[in-house]
Amino acid sequence: MSEATRFELIWPAAAAPAVTAAWQRWAPDAPDELSASLKITAEPCGQPGEVIVFGAMLAGRPATAALLADLIAEAGVPAATHNLATMPFRDLKRSLDTLGSAAPAPPQPEISKSEFFRRPLPPSAIAELLDTFTAGRPPGQRRALNLTPVGGAYNRVPEDATAFAHRHESYHGPNHARLVRAKHRYDPLGLLRFPQSL
Repeated sequence: MSEATRFELIWPAAAAPAVTAAWQRWAPDAPDELSASLKITAEPCGQPGEVIVFGAMLAGRPATAALLADLIAEAGVPAATHNLATMPFRDLKRSLDTLGSAAPAPPQPEISKSEFFRRPLPPSAIAELLDTFTAGRPPGQRRALNLTPVGGAYNRVPEDATAFAHRHESYHGPNHARLVRAKHRYDPLGLLRFPQSL
């Protein structure tokens, strides 16, 4: 099994505007060997939220650290925590189940929503997004905002080569008919359902 470098950088919540702006300029067009997501948390019970850049690099620690240094310089805010570890890729994927320094949350219902955008958000949109993210949060509620880059290598795979057609349209695109056939074959009773399912 190939090895990769897992990384996790953590900033305090106040760094969210600067880190978000820097991340969206840095991550989507990073080298193909790098996958770097951004997670912003709002924690319950008075715990401070965090800004976390995490992911994997199919390279050793020195090359990974050099790319992360570029992000930190772009943000202009030093990360409070740096965690880098080289490990087998399968172990790395499992390790991403737990991120940040907050205590694990007890199981609770989750509501998820997703959007795609093709251009970097301007500072005013980042500010509005972060305000909306924390506004009206009931006591005890945990929130997470996850941003995943889908530029670079994602867009070099033809749309009909995988079920992931999120290049220029919101959902299935030209794969729709093929996915409907697969759905009828493997889930004829429609047990697997969600608002955007087939």
